[in-house]
Amino acid sequence: MRLRRPQSARRRGLVTSGITFGWIYFPPPVNRLIGLRWLSRILYPDAFPENLRPIVRDFYTRCYHQTPTAGQLDQLLGQPAPSA
Repeated sequence: MRLRRPQSARRRGLVTSGITFGWIYFPPPVNRLIGLRWLSRILYPDAFPENLRPIVRDFYTRCYHQTPTAGQLDQLLGQPAPSA
């Protein structure tokens, strides 16, 4: 299956939050893992429909032994939590 970027994503740049550590460019080791999940979700939302909030929370808890608050997740993901 070949995925194509939506036309809207072709005309705009994406900026990572840069809070604490960058997710894509620096530092390369562990942060790149969550950065690729985030970027896949941004570029191909139909192919990666999962909610990133629990994934990011779990990642930070396992890798940094710190569980982010809802506000910190909002900053990291650049969006408020979906309403239930």
